[in-house]
Amino acid sequence: MHKNFEYSVSRKDAFFADLKGEQEFRSALTALIDSPVRIIYTFNRSTVISIRTDAKGIKALRLQHAFRAADFKTMEALAFFVDGKEFDNKIIDDFLSKKQDLVKFFSRPRAEMQSIVYKGKFKDLEKALKKVTADYDIPLKGIRIAWSKPGKIQGKRRSIRFGSFSAQRSLIRIHPSLDSPEIPDYFVEFVVYHELLHAVFPPKLAKNGGRRRVHTPEFKAMERKFREYRQAVEFERRFISKHLG
Repeated sequence: MHKNFEYSVSRKDAFFADLKGEQEFRSALTALIDSPVRIIYTFNRSTVISIRTDAKGIKALRLQHAFRAADFKTMEALAFFVDGKEFDNKIIDDFLSKKQDLVKFFSRPRAEMQSIVYKGKFKDLEKALKKVTADYDIPLKGIRIAWSKPGKIQGKRRSIRFGSFSAQRSLIRIHPSLDSPEIPDYFVEFVVYHELLHAVFPPKLAKNGGRRRVHTPEFKAMERKFREYRQAVEFERRFISKHLG
């Protein structure tokens, strides 16, 4: 872990600490199951686990996304459940009890969850997010990323909001104007990096009780550590001048 991030990780990150990627969890659980099985993730809250067998004998295991945070003991219980072996129901009940906040998180309106579109025509935001968190060793999990709604850059404006971060939704949104072959990858990564820093360094109230400081000195210092910082700032200046000048 990068030493500059050790003290700054939001407590909310612990909420997602054990959460595995969809394919990572699917592969790990499938390896424990003897039967042919398909694992399908859901956003259900009332029915968090169910199983059906089709005419070919292939089982479809439907699991709420929260199960991606399961430890080995819970995964083993799930495997026994699929294979029809005896297992302790209490193991799964205990897991769901401990992870009830995560279950609730993944039980949000389906329309909201399905609105997460990260793959554009030219830029893949999920790929950019993974690269940035790996390159800069940013210890954040559970952060999602998506394109914001399309809109024209017009009017008498002097700036463009290239990205935003919602702590409540753990979601980064990126302006769709960046989904273009004319935009260098390093600039997209810089915007992603900038928004990730908002998760690491939350806003602070001024000592005199005045306005919140969104870009704190710590934030600005870390932002300048981006490898192509100067190029990114210069590209932003040219982009704004071209579109808003």
